[in-house]
Order: sequence, then C-alpha cells, then structure tokens
Amino acid sequence: MAADIENALKWLDSGEPAKNRPHKTPATAFSEGHAIDYMGQNNPAAAGAVEGAGTLQRKIDQRKAEKAEVSAIYRRYHENMKAAGTATADILKGMDAGANIYSLFLMAVKALSCTISDTGYYAAVEKKLLAVYGRGLCEPGALEVEIDQAAQRVAMLTAAEDRAEEEADRQRIRSAIASHRALIAKLEEMKKTRNPA
Repeated sequence: MAADIENALKWLDSGEPAKNRPHKTPATAFSEGHAIDYMGQNNPAAAGAVEGAGTLQRKIDQRKAEKAEVSAIYRRYHENMKAAGTATADILKGMDAGANIYSLFLMAVKALSCTISDTGYYAAVEKKLLAVYGRGLCEPGALEVEIDQAAQRVAMLTAAEDRAEEEADRQRIRSAIASHRALIAKLEEMKKTRNPA
C-alpha cells in the first residue's frame, strides 16, 4: 500500500498528463492475472487461485495420462508373461511328443522374447535359423520348420481360394499356392541331398 502511495505521489510531482497515467480497474487487473480486493490493494491469494485453476487441471490431465500409460505397460507385461508361460508349457509338451528340436528352440526364443518384450528378437532368430541351419547347412530339422510353415500357408491360402468371390482373386491365390508348393518341393529336395536315403 505504501508503494502505491509513493507511485501516485511521483506521478503528481512529474507533471505528466492524466492520459499517460496507467489506469487499472479491478476488472483489468483481474484479467491480467492480478486480483484486487475492494480496498484497491493487490490480493496475491486470489491471483494464485485464478492461475492455479488451469495448472491444477493440467496436473490432473497429466496424472490421468501417466496412469493410463502405466496401466498399458502393466497390461502388456502380464500378456507377455502369460505368453511366455504358454510357450514353456508348449515346449514341455513338444519334448514329450518328440517334436523337432528346431521348433522347440524357436518356442524357447519366443518365450524369451516375450519376457524381454522384444518381438523383433524372435523374428531375427527365426530368420537366421532358417537361413543358416536350414538352407545353408541343410539341417533336416531346420528345413522341416520351414516346410511346416509353408504347408500352413498353403492351407490358409486354399481356404481363402474357396472364399474368394472374383476370378482374378482366385487366380492370384492359386499362383501363391503354386509358389508355396514349389518351395516345399525345393526344401524337401534339400533334405534329401543332406540325408540321401
């Protein structure tokens, strides 16, 4: 209050015209973020309340977003742990059934990629396994993995051919089936060259 009186006295002493004097009503002060009480004095508590409302809403929105993000992370974590548990059970079942060791290895890699939340890891290992041990070294087990995958795709394509409505689509699907069957024949031939009967 004393500072306001001093400023008013300085203005009176300066001889400036009234039009140059800063004019603040309670409404303009409020819109500028400064609340003035009825006595004309600044009220920092009221100004903080006005500024704090927007800040509070931003904090609430930020916390909601953080909570949603954390929930999504935990949901993904639990899904990955469930997938890893399923994969480990499948590995044990496969061992009991005498499954291909390369298929079991890929199941183990899938379980590992779920626990580390890196699906790219599984794809990279599968690609290298099929390239190096399958086509490179002609290991029958690795070739069998690729043959099984191609056979599954042939089955899906055959079902899609039956559902296709247009002849052009059926022709494209037949072409894909033929190329998959050629791949299977090629892989079978590679198995025979590695292990001649």
